[in-house]
Amino acid sequence: MAGSWEDRGGKRAVFSLEALQQGQAVCGRIETLSGDKVDSAWFVGTLEAGNARISFQPNFTGEDERGWATLTVQGKGWHWQVTDRPETVNHIWDQADVRRNAWGAGRMRLVEKWCQSKWTGIRGGRLEEVDLGE
Repeated sequence: MAGSWEDRGGKRAVFSLEALQQGQAVCGRIETLSGDKVDSAWFVGTLEAGNARISFQPNFTGEDERGWATLTVQGKGWHWQVTDRPETVNHIWDQADVRRNAWGAGRMRLVEKWCQSKWTGIRGGRLEEVDLGE
């Protein structure tokens, strides 16, 4: 699952997912662009039978608001599906089909740095307790 993944929905519509993996633990960042609406979210998750359960927190939500999603293997990519959306308005796509993409300059290091303090909590299996703040 580790890598940079992207779904282009047109000229001004992009869903990107950058993820790192340690065993069954996954961690990373989502960024979306839909016309003039932009949002991003850090996420943590666990893999089971090749699929991931993800907890994410969009930038424009309250500190304790989380969304939940699944990532399901789909051919050579992943299918992102939000299963529980935060109450605050955000622009994270409800679903996307992402394909492998090259990491942007410095992006892997950014994700590695953020995820560094999250791995123990993710492996503990209590995703709702992992701090998703910057």
